Amino acid sequence: MENTPKIALITDSGTNTPAEVIEHYGIYCAYLSVNYSDAQYREVVEISTQEVYERFEQEIPHTSTPSPQDVAACIEQAIADGNTHILCVLTSSGLSSTCSLFESALVGHPEVTSHVVDTKSIGAGGGIGVIYAAELIEQGLPFDEICSIMDQTVLRSHVYFLVDTLDNLYKGGRINKAVYSLGSILNLKPVITCHTAGAGNYIVAAKTRGRVKALKKQIELVKKDVGNAARYRIGFASGITPDRAELFAHVQDVFKGAESIRDFGDVSPALITHTGPGLVGITCQVLA
Repeated sequence: MENTPKIALITDSGTNTPAEVIEHYGIYCAYLSVNYSDAQYREVVEISTQEVYERFEQEIPHTSTPSPQDVAACIEQAIADGNTHILCVLTSSGLSSTCSLFESALVGHPEVTSHVVDTKSIGAGGGIGVIYAAELIEQGLPFDEICSIMDQTVLRSHVYFLVDTLDNLYKGGRINKAVYSLGSILNLKPVITCHTAGAGNYIVAAKTRGRVKALKKQIELVKKDVGNAARYRIGFASGITPDRAELFAHVQDVFKGAESIRDFGDVSPALITHTGPGLVGITCQVLA
């Protein structure tokens, strides 16, 4: 019908949304940048996670949000493609200014109805929300209903990261000195999460001694979030770790009741810049 709304879905590469998902649903994506002293690259498009990892000994790069030009280009392309509504599902505003960039840019486009969902998460924690939003759009639900569902789902979605070293997070200003000291001096392995009840910044969810115990605690935290939920989804991601196949198999075994368990693959180049290699990420999304 002529008056049927056409909804565009926009995300950013910090959500770790798999390339095949972006292609399948026709999702528009703005890419973060990985910045070296002599060059700047759009992550995923111009540099891979493996390439960033291989250059760590020479230089640990900085990262930056998608450029205002890239944000504007995403919106303008979505409008040019005939979309009447735009839904943005983006990396946590507590970790990136991407949300504010899109909010500011959309003010200049009153010809479309728009809504920005702050996932208050990063990596697979954001990507699992992007996939759900794409499914809701495909189901043909009204735009306002989709926005409401997504805003509520953010509060029932959680991600937990375990890293081998806190050096990168500390050097990048993502954690404070007190948290860094726990890991470096006391040899504790903090499990990091995003504060979904707050701004979505990194906080310590648990402190354990050693990787094995930390991995166990990570699973326990996800189990607690899932509780007795009738419907929930699980996502898994890692950052250049040799035991990823074994870890993913374990996650599949533990959460057999999940509606889906998606392997998001390696974390994005920007995220591994913050965390270093050895990262293990598990996310859960409670739907009912």
